[in-house]
Amino acid sequence: MGKITQRIVAQRASIGPYFLNHILNSRKPCPPYLAVKLEKITEIDRTVWGWGSREEKRAAWSKFQIKSQKDVSELTKWLHDLYSSMEVCPMKIGTIRTLSGSKGVRLSKFRGILRRSLDELVATGVIESWVIDKDDNVHICRC
Repeated sequence: MGKITQRIVAQRASIGPYFLNHILNSRKPCPPYLAVKLEKITEIDRTVWGWGSREEKRAAWSKFQIKSQKDVSELTKWLHDLYSSMEVCPMKIGTIRTLSGSKGVRLSKFRGILRRSLDELVATGVIESWVIDKDDNVHICRC
């Protein structure tokens, strides 16, 4: 199963995709009956749908997209949690490898896994971009 789009969720909720997009971006309120329906579809709490800020809704949506993908690696999930919950600062690849519990993987192999995971986070909108500098630091932009 690939990425679950707003269009797919809107279809399942019997609403238009533009209306769902307006709710996610806090341009329109989410009616209580729809918050319950969206909670059943996405497992995003109805209070987030009904009263959450734009940032809370977007964070919950990106987490939902990550969880809805079968092929997402454990590292991608770990990075999602890391970058969703903390101030972004450059971090050494070796530090990420250690903190994520991937110490058994050779550093050279881990770099490739990390790059794919960061690309997945860009594709789902969790981060805007990333770069690895000459000193092996990972820089993240969540702009």
